[in-house]
Parts: sequence; structure tokens; C-alpha cells
Amino acid sequence: MRVIRGPGELIAAIPVLLGFVPHESVVVIGLGPGGELGTVMRADRADLLIGDLAREIHDGVRARLRADRVSRVVIVSFTAEAVPLGCAAADGLAVAIDGTVDRVDMWTCDGQHYRVPGCADPQCCPADGTRVPWEATAAPPASALVATCAEWTAPGAAHLLRADARERRRAARAGDRWWARREQEGWRQRSLDLVLESMGRSDDVLALGRATIAIRDVRVRDGVIVRWLGGGADAVADVLAGRATAKVARVLDGALRDDARLPPAPEDTGDILAWCRSAVAHARNRDRAAVLALEAVAAWWSGDVRTALDSADAALECDPEYTLAGLVADVCAAGLEPAWSRSST
Repeated sequence: MRVIRGPGELIAAIPVLLGFVPHESVVVIGLGPGGELGTVMRADRADLLIGDLAREIHDGVRARLRADRVSRVVIVSFTAEAVPLGCAAADGLAVAIDGTVDRVDMWTCDGQHYRVPGCADPQCCPADGTRVPWEATAAPPASALVATCAEWTAPGAAHLLRADARERRRAARAGDRWWARREQEGWRQRSLDLVLESMGRSDDVLALGRATIAIRDVRVRDGVIVRWLGGGADAVADVLAGRATAKVARVLDGALRDDARLPPAPEDTGDILAWCRSAVAHARNRDRAAVLALEAVAAWWSGDVRTALDSADAALECDPEYTLAGLVADVCAAGLEPAWSRSST
């Protein structure tokens, strides 16, 4: 288990936990009684200064903190503005959650240095702040660190994350351009390849936008699932062509019925969940249902029923008719586990 020591390392870990670097953002980190990470949420600073939007965000944060039984919160304001005495957006959030948790700590970060707003103690907060130890999280591969974090974070908050507005617009424009090509021959196969390649470089916003839009197509989405489950080229081709063949059925049904099926490797599901978290953060609401449904599937495979149900419910909030999300929710509610989980007990 990766141990984070002190506020500097915690702040340095935030981009890895979120899946992107926050800008002009307020990040909420919830900690449990033993100091374990309970939840991570992010909001635009600008949204937290608009009355109706702020109240909606405050309500969502309070609900998540209660659900995750968080006892302590660290609020970090990421901004290039000078906020030596405090960030109004973060301060308003701190007031809103007062009484929900036992303790709230406040920090600001300009991308290179961090400090406690209003602190005049040079031993604690030098005039220019304390340098963020980015090297504390830069040493291991990002996917390895995310997988490690998944051991001690409650990942059900992924649907609350938002990348900054500029990055979301870039992803959306790239996705729309890709979707406009969908009548081209071979588009679905290229889209499947694009999605799988994107999972190895989730920091590429344009590739992420194209991949997110690609799985709007149900055949591409199901092709991703068949590949995740080890389906061969023939099964994948059948899915992309819309053919409900016996090969496809064996791959998909195996997750529930084939006791001899090997479970997905933990590092694979960790990479998938990390990609889903980043994709959700950059996606428009109408495009999030497919990503959240895939996240629910991957979480269920890993045996994390709580996250699977959270993600399925979040997908249904985006699109109440999204069939895959409803299916995962029903499977979780019925207490069904993957075949490989049952065979190992």
C-alpha cells in the first residue's frame, strides 16, 4: 500500500487520483478515521461562486461525505490567482460542510507551491509557499500508482469529477469530429482500436474525447467488453457487425457461468477503471452513460460491487434507459458475482 506523508505528497498525488491535472479548481479529499482515503471530488472554482450551482455542488459533496463516512476533509484550491488570505470558492464549501465532518483542513496550490491560506508562520508557510514534491508521485508509472490507490480509495465518486472546462471542450470537439466520420467503412474497427489505445494514454485529451464518443456506438462499446473478456478476432468482428453469434454469447455469458474462466488481472481492471475515471471527467453529460456503464462492468469483474452499483446508478442518472447500466445494477442487486469469484470460494 502506498503511504502518503504530509500535505505536500497528498497534493502531489491529486492529479494521479483524478486522472488529470486540475486548474482553477477546488478539490475535496475525504479521509476516514484512520487517515485512509475515502473519496475525491473536484469542482470548478467559478461554479462555486455562482449561487445556484454552488448550492448544488455543496449538497452533492455533503451527501458523498456522509455516504463514505468521512471524518476529515482536506480542501485544496488550485489557482493561479493570488489567494494569500483564502479562496472564496473553497471557503464557501468549507462552511457548507461544517458539521458534516469532524475536521476541515484548507490549502492553496499555484501548481508549484502550496500553503495554508492566512498562515503567517514562516516555519509552516514561507512567503512563497512550500514546493510541491511532484517527484513523490512521478517515480512510479501512473497506472501503477492508480492501481495502488485503488486499494485504499472508495472509487464510487468518479462520476462527481470534472476536468476543467477548456479540456472538456477540446475533448468534445475531437469527439464530434470523430463521430461525424461514422459512415466511413471500417469506422467501428478503427474506433475499437482507438478506445483500446486510449487506455494506455489517458492523458491525451483529444484521444480521450474520440474514444468517449466512439463508445456511444453500442457495437463499439460491446466490442470493448468482448476484448476485455479475451474474445478472439472472430467474436470481436461479429460484435462490430451486429451479429449475435454463439462465439459472442460464450464470451459474454462466461463472466456469469463459466467457472473455469480466469479472472481479469488486477492491473488490467485497474487500468480500465483509471481510464473510465478520466473519460468521465472529460465527457459531456450526454456521453457519460456509456463510460459509466463500462466502469460498472469493470468494477463488477473486480469484485467491487459497491463501485459497480454506484457507477451503474450514475449512468442511469445520465440516461435512465441505458440498458447495460440497468443490467449491471440488477446483477449487483441480486447479489450475483462473476463466475471466477464463485469458483474461488
